[in-house]
Amino acid sequence: MDSGIGSHPSYGGAAAARLGDKIHIFGEYSRATLLTETVSSVTASGKLANYGGGADYSFGSLRSKVRPYVMAALGVGHFYVTGDGISSTVTNALYSEVGGGVRLYLGKHWGIKPGIQYRHYNSSNSGLVGGNVGSSNAVQYTAGVFFGR
Repeated sequence: MDSGIGSHPSYGGAAAARLGDKIHIFGEYSRATLLTETVSSVTASGKLANYGGGADYSFGSLRSKVRPYVMAALGVGHFYVTGDGISSTVTNALYSEVGGGVRLYLGKHWGIKPGIQYRHYNSSNSGLVGGNVGSSNAVQYTAGVFFGR
């Protein structure tokens, strides 16, 4: 994110359905720990959970082993804090996302899917740890295994 809190690993998953030869619709979920601090022996972590969905468009033929794609999605980012005896929502922010990548088929119906996405968060709350959520941005590099054509 561009609010000065650095880079963080995330994990998540997605499920998709194919519409014709070139379009997939999908739902996605991801989580990341943005910051962990200990003050006076109390440890707390700032976290982010993203829930969204969208569509991607694949280039090339359905039988191709290499299929580049572009994608667009909308969702909500849930920023929250957890720690020793605490759990609190900081804010929820709508996001829009664009990206692309390639499906590399290693078998008839499965392969790996590296990609990159740019996500822009919109929120009226300016209280996120590290800065203003109102115009936060994130770039996410992704990789995963997929099943299906």
